[in-house]
Amino acid sequence: MLRSYEVLHIPGLGFDGLIGYSPIAMAKNAIGMAIATEEYGAKLFANGATPGGVLEHPGVVKDPARVRDSWNAVYQGSANAHRVCVLEEGMSFKSIGIPPEQAQFLETRKFQTEEICRIFRVPPHLVASLDRATFSNIEHQSISFVVHTIRP
Repeated sequence: MLRSYEVLHIPGLGFDGLIGYSPIAMAKNAIGMAIATEEYGAKLFANGATPGGVLEHPGVVKDPARVRDSWNAVYQGSANAHRVCVLEEGMSFKSIGIPPEQAQFLETRKFQTEEICRIFRVPPHLVASLDRATFSNIEHQSISFVVHTIRP
């Protein structure tokens, strides 16, 4: 148990000047979206960077679970990417997912990096986000970071 004089309390973001809120709690949606985007990318590339789809058969399939399982065993995963697909009995494959370029996957990831930098008032170049970096703007961002964030 600590006594009051043994604790230095510096309130963070808050509304009354006494009680601070965690930046992570205040920006949980931005951080959650970054985590969800990361998980989506991992699953996308684990499946060979191919969105999901539908196997269409002109007739009635007696055991759809067997067809799905055999398809996944042969074609699912990054190890099976770009294999030649053999479809029998008039079957066809139609993609039903949104390709990552249409979902703006990479732009979303870049934006989330910048959004989290904004939460903690850290210039993007300090977390290696160098998309719009030049020598002079990094110099001025570093000076601004010291003057407006680090110094009291």
